[in-house]
Amino acid sequence: MLKSALGAGALFGFGLAFSTMIQPRVVLSFLRFEDMGLMLVLGGAVVITFLAYRFVPVLLQRPLLGGAFGAHESVMDRSTIIGAAIFGIGWGITGVCPGPAIAGLGAGSWELLYAIGGIALGALLQGLTAARAPRNRSHREKEARRKRAREHERTRSSFSPFLFSPVLSVPHAAECVTRSR
Repeated sequence: MLKSALGAGALFGFGLAFSTMIQPRVVLSFLRFEDMGLMLVLGGAVVITFLAYRFVPVLLQRPLLGGAFGAHESVMDRSTIIGAAIFGIGWGITGVCPGPAIAGLGAGSWELLYAIGGIALGALLQGLTAARAPRNRSHREKEARRKRAREHERTRSSFSPFLFSPVLSVPHAAECVTRSR
């Protein structure tokens, strides 16, 4: 399992480097609509991921490395919106997100250590604030979330941003796959 995770990570890092996503200036020019080269990368990734999530669970009985295809509840709530906004602002300011930052270190871009430090600090703050958040929700609110999740499960497509998990069953990402029969 470790070898397949390392192989998938190396392939992902190579893809990021090959597509120049490890260079913050290229990402920033894409976000400013000055260079649309990354749009081809994004479009290709969306198409391949859609096809993989649509057809791999139908063609395979289970992931190649064990486990099972499954689904996880996705809820659009206040925390998700705030986190997405913070991520988007950070990405827009720096041109760096976690995957390309780590891959960029492998290519010798040591200035990305600042971005990784900021990412780590943000993760730490999120963990600390989540630990302080009240854990007891009202019964009515829990039921409403379950109902929304069930409705979402019935109507959603099987698209997810994780490319390799349908076949390899990467632990958290494998929960995102739905079996469409």
